[in-house]
Amino acid sequence: MLSCLNTILGFLFLVLQLINPSTAKTSSNDLNILDHNIILVNTNATVPKKEQTNFETINPTKDTKIDDACKKGLYHIENAANLIDLQAKCWKVMGNIEISSNFSGSMVDLGLIKEIEGDLIIKNNKHIFRIQGYNLESLRKLDLESLTAFVSLDLPVLKEVSTIDWRVLPILSSVVINGNIKKVKNIVISDTALTSINYFNNVNEVDIFNINNNRFLESLLTKLESVTKQLTVHSNARELELDLSNLHTVENMTIKDVSKINVAKLASVNSSLEFIENQFSSLELPLLTKVQGTLGLIDNKNLKKVDFSNVTEIQGGLMIANNTELIKIDFFPKLRQIGGAIYFEGSFQKIDFPELKLVKGSAYIKSSSDELNCEEFTTPKNGRSIIRGGKIECTSGMKRKMLSVDEDGNVLGKQESSSNSGKKEKGKNNTKSQGGSRKMENSAPKDIFVDIFKTSVYSVLTILFAIVF
Repeated sequence: MLSCLNTILGFLFLVLQLINPSTAKTSSNDLNILDHNIILVNTNATVPKKEQTNFETINPTKDTKIDDACKKGLYHIENAANLIDLQAKCWKVMGNIEISSNFSGSMVDLGLIKEIEGDLIIKNNKHIFRIQGYNLESLRKLDLESLTAFVSLDLPVLKEVSTIDWRVLPILSSVVINGNIKKVKNIVISDTALTSINYFNNVNEVDIFNINNNRFLESLLTKLESVTKQLTVHSNARELELDLSNLHTVENMTIKDVSKINVAKLASVNSSLEFIENQFSSLELPLLTKVQGTLGLIDNKNLKKVDFSNVTEIQGGLMIANNTELIKIDFFPKLRQIGGAIYFEGSFQKIDFPELKLVKGSAYIKSSSDELNCEEFTTPKNGRSIIRGGKIECTSGMKRKMLSVDEDGNVLGKQESSSNSGKKEKGKNNTKSQGGSRKMENSAPKDIFVDIFKTSVYSVLTILFAIVF
């Protein structure tokens, strides 16, 4: 009886297999009913495999072959079709990509391009609204200029770029770049609508850092430690607060139109250092010891506190002009030598350089304050001046003193004058005269003989004229 039952069950199992041969099996090595690639029994129809397009590049490595079509020097993109064709062939482009000024699309989409060994150049286009590259990890230079409709830049996985050069992008307000970029040679961002530039906070050293004319930029924080060529920040929002608190070394530096600044760690300036038309009231550089070019403080109307307490040498000139709130120029207590000229102008009442021994250029000093004592510069101690550039001119209120000196500091001539700004006053002979008195000391003898000769000639001519007529 049992054997008959087994026979019947076996027969039923065979019938079921013939009716449904695609029944799923539980083993991981067997066919699964969800596998779309299997061929259905007793039919000519198939569920097609998922097609691999040329856009798909799965984790390319250094050994992944690069098509010869991706190795041209320049790819000039006239339209979206050109760009689609390029990314269909190339996950890596070994050349420059230049988007034409005639490109009429509103969006530049780099698609699956991961690397550009050259530059991405997009200039003089009035149509492009957005640039995106969701897979772009590296390129040499991102050169964007004169894009009047450009609003948004989206490069979320960008890791390597050598140069950022963005100019005249007047409505650019949105940028997505991750913070993983650690090395950039040049950063120039000019004339945008950006309110923040924090994409390069992990960059420690650059050749050029130039941020200018970004009218909505009110805060700029960088972690730069060294700038090897030029650091320039100017003409952004007047409220801009600039934090360069990690900056240690700079070649040339110009700061303009800044309301607050932190450069407390700056220790070395290899060329010039200038602060022009800023609104901050305090400027402190306690670690700075030497400026190898010109140092300028110009038109900083609110500047009251200045600290250059450890500067011992300025190899260029020293210019301090029109800093209205500076009452004293006494913030160089250790300065011993100036390699160029001195130019001081303002309303300061006192100048004090206790350690200054040598100024290789001339000196021009002008203060509207009567309290400034010009004698400190125009009266050499021990008969020799610290000014060796040939001329010293100092004006204090209405008093003006001038000296001529040779290269050794010996005084060649001295001149003093006073003026009442054009007011008329009575002279000794009860006649009105304009100006004031002038006295010359140690003038060269030849000047005296010339004056005497001219007077004699004039007298003779006057007598002859009277006799004849």
